[in-house]
Amino acid sequence: MEVASVAGRLPPQEDGAYGDVASLAKVFIDAHFRGTVHMIDLCGATGAGVRTVQRRFRQRFGVTVSSYLKTVRLDAAYRDLITSHPSRDTVTAIALRNGWRHFGRFSCEFRERFGQLPRVTLRSERSWSGLRTATPSCSGRVNQKDKSKVEKLS
Repeated sequence: MEVASVAGRLPPQEDGAYGDVASLAKVFIDAHFRGTVHMIDLCGATGAGVRTVQRRFRQRFGVTVSSYLKTVRLDAAYRDLITSHPSRDTVTAIALRNGWRHFGRFSCEFRERFGQLPRVTLRSERSWSGLRTATPSCSGRVNQKDKSKVEKLS
């Protein structure tokens, strides 16, 4: 019996194909980050095994799959918080909408990335004054190590 028939797919043979695995995983995360994203979902979307997805993602983008997923969720929550009005939305609703299930962890991760608590961001004047920004900006408070890794993905 062939290995490919046991695995149900052919392993990528060229370096370019492995890059495609990473790109496909990134596209899947970008499209599904609001829900639960399991490695098995990424394997199904890419046609590669768990270790291959993990290794190629890190090689291609310089961050782990889980770090990228966390960053995408935090950035989406930030955009939602600055464009929401505190009388209509709650931090909890915004966190849930962006794939967070553990609110303490969300708050801690948000503060680490953006330099303030999510509730402060929601209550800030810019969050309800109608201002919209294309990308999250924290006046240099973003962890520079993480920022440079995530910028590679864009």
